[in-house]
Amino acid sequence: MSIKMRLILTNGIAMGAAISSRFWLNLQNSGWAAAVSFLVLFLMFTAITWWLRIYREKSQTDCLSFGQVMRFTIVVFVIGAIVSSLFKYYYFSQMKPFYFQALLEESAQMMREMDYSEEMIFQSKNLMTPEVYAFGSFLVNSILGVLMGLVTWPMIRNEQKMRKLQ
Repeated sequence: MSIKMRLILTNGIAMGAAISSRFWLNLQNSGWAAAVSFLVLFLMFTAITWWLRIYREKSQTDCLSFGQVMRFTIVVFVIGAIVSSLFKYYYFSQMKPFYFQALLEESAQMMREMDYSEEMIFQSKNLMTPEVYAFGSFLVNSILGVLMGLVTWPMIRNEQKMRKLQ
């Protein structure tokens, strides 16, 4: 396995751990957990830019193209999404299955308050499983990789322009 691929895989696993930790922190009902979750989100953004710099060095190039930045970021987030989705599935199916059921009941109660029919509530409860939740999480986190690449690209481009001027 090439050094670049090892870097992407390692960073993806680290991203998955960060996404999973934010998931777990968001389940806690405390101010400290919310603060730490925000800090982890900030560190995820910082880590991507730092990893892109390392990736550029390993690629032995002075400049990364838009496509390279997007590809790197998306692949790291897809690997992270796989890791975090597996964690979420395991958490809701093995570690805390009763908690998942409690969340479904809470959602059903909110739907009742919004005057949804019992048939719709029943169908939504039957459709929502730990597997479906994990898959939805995978999709959301993969899309987050696209957004992170779009946000990171201008910073990397400007940094590369500054390096050329020096």
